[in-house]
Amino acid sequence: MLTLLSGLGAWAVLARVDWIELAPRDLDPDTVYLFVGADAGIARDPSDVQYTEDADAPARADVLLLVRLGASGEASAVSVPRDVVATGIGRPIRLALTLLDGPQLLVDGVCGGLGVEVDRVVVIDGRGFAELVDAVGGIEVDVSAPLRDPAAELRLDEAGLQRLDGATALALVRSRHAETLVDGTWVAQDEAGGAVDRAAWAGLVLDRVRAAIGDAAPWTLARAAWAASSGVTIGGGLHPVELLRLASADVAPSVLPTRTIGGGLPRVPGDEGEAVLREAGFDTGCRVGAAGATGRAHPSHAPTG
Repeated sequence: MLTLLSGLGAWAVLARVDWIELAPRDLDPDTVYLFVGADAGIARDPSDVQYTEDADAPARADVLLLVRLGASGEASAVSVPRDVVATGIGRPIRLALTLLDGPQLLVDGVCGGLGVEVDRVVVIDGRGFAELVDAVGGIEVDVSAPLRDPAAELRLDEAGLQRLDGATALALVRSRHAETLVDGTWVAQDEAGGAVDRAAWAGLVLDRVRAAIGDAAPWTLARAAWAASSGVTIGGGLHPVELLRLASADVAPSVLPTRTIGGGLPRVPGDEGEAVLREAGFDTGCRVGAAGATGRAHPSHAPTG
């Protein structure tokens, strides 16, 4: 009976997930995942420039984490700033905005902008992420100094190791203009430093969530899967065995080095970024629509965001 109920529970969870197809990629012994934190399901003040009353409005990619799972079980991960420019998919556009046209364009943007081919994409919205963190009992992070960011509703009044609930973990990965308390004074981070910090926190928080899932009891896993499932979109398929391997893998995410271009938000990885990707074991030879590479065609329209 327990086995039957577990099976029924799994089917109920799977039925709540939004499954999509991705264009096939070349055969490779490694499996590359793109985990995406989307800005859907996040309450905003009406004064926010991204405020919308439409709950089904297209989402942007707030958090991007590339994870490579090797054939022998080894894993590596690189957190990608969302302002990296995607090329080869129409006019250049930041990766954050490609998700407005769907996960496939985001995957193609990662191919064009970073040269990395993606097998599986997992998108989770803000509400689902917060509920997932709460379902596993929160996560522990170590901060060197108190942090605050009113725009992201982030407030950490103490330094050191502390347990974050879902809302605070979400605020941390979304924070772009965090201030640090130094000698009694709140010190603001500049735009470039904020982008790097955001990518670093995103990688750390997602890795802590992965570790919490790996350590969780079966009933906690079931609760977490149910909590997150309604806010999840999965492309390219995902087998439970893969999830177990990911949860038990030793992953220490690094941050993709980038530099700004044009004096604004857009960023490019350059040679240093490509070196970090290669050091993490990622193949950077992907080209959108290139013969013999991905086999993907250019989209029929250019992104509008």
